[in-house]
Amino acid sequence: MRPIFLACLLAALSTAPLLGHNGGNVTTVSFSLTTITASPECNARWAKAPWLALAVRVWPGGPPRAVLWLDYSAGLLCLIGNSHGQRTELTAVMLELALDSAYHDARPVPAFALVFNLNDHSCVGDLAYARCPTCRGLGRQVRCAPLLVPDYTFLSWRYSGIDSYSASAVGFASAGAVPAEKRVCGWAGSVNSHKSRKIFSRVAAVNPITLESWQRRVAIGQRAQISRWACLVDLPAIGYSGRLPLLLHSGRPLLFVERRMESWYLDTRQRGALASWDHYVPVEPALTGIVESATRILTTNASQAVAMAGRARALARRTLSLRTAVRYLMLQLLSAAWAPGLPPLAERLEAAAGGGAAGAGLDRGA
Repeated sequence: MRPIFLACLLAALSTAPLLGHNGGNVTTVSFSLTTITASPECNARWAKAPWLALAVRVWPGGPPRAVLWLDYSAGLLCLIGNSHGQRTELTAVMLELALDSAYHDARPVPAFALVFNLNDHSCVGDLAYARCPTCRGLGRQVRCAPLLVPDYTFLSWRYSGIDSYSASAVGFASAGAVPAEKRVCGWAGSVNSHKSRKIFSRVAAVNPITLESWQRRVAIGQRAQISRWACLVDLPAIGYSGRLPLLLHSGRPLLFVERRMESWYLDTRQRGALASWDHYVPVEPALTGIVESATRILTTNASQAVAMAGRARALARRTLSLRTAVRYLMLQLLSAAWAPGLPPLAERLEAAAGGGAAGAGLDRGA
């Protein structure tokens, strides 16, 4: 990348030299969201292929919003990307933990240059939080149909009131162990993020015995939602569901409205993936039959619904924790690093190592 190009990135991009591995099992971190990296080594890398080719042919302004470029070699991971608040910073922490996990397991980490798409819905990149069912590639420089990985919310999601995923998982389980205040299937959030939210609110208004849409001026926190409702509803927003993993820890039956976006915890190619009718009740995007499904959960099939929620909670405890999310990110990162340009799966790497994959799985909207 030419010096003039780097100068243009000062205001628009967050950059970071990250993860200087010192030869042991400790990773050193240097991270900045506001200035060009002070690392001469990282600056030199951005001026070489493949980044120069990306800058010239695909993204002339540098990485677009919520996209990270990752360049790793000689124990140093350099990151450059457009600032996207907490998402960018915590993604860097997840990458740090993933590489530390690889070193702890004595897994070889090759030099790699990868594109990490942090958007709620994406079609291009080597790694991504969500994936379109069909995608259009941006030339040969960027992988189409990226590998799916866990997102930063396994650390924290302050926008939705989650300071700590691990602590919230325990709190949600505790709230779900107590009988709910109302035997209805409820949801709370902005109705403007997706048309299904407006539909649900209208349906709930005429079916108050079965459904409730919280649209009061005073917001209701996610743990309070679990305490209030005997059954939870997860509705689409822009992309994948960021709160679904936590909701499953509650042990409450869940009505999950299906999305077009693919996410890692719903990837049936991995062991331990969530399964409809086994861990949650699927609902069509048009919400057809949601009242009938809620009625069955609350009355006619209440015992089966409780058993389903118990299986979901057990699965969440095994596979939807920070530890297992970091491990799955590590496996997918190494899959992409060892086979750039191909669609490898973390399971292949795990099988080659003679172990078992410990993965599970994400929609932004509160």
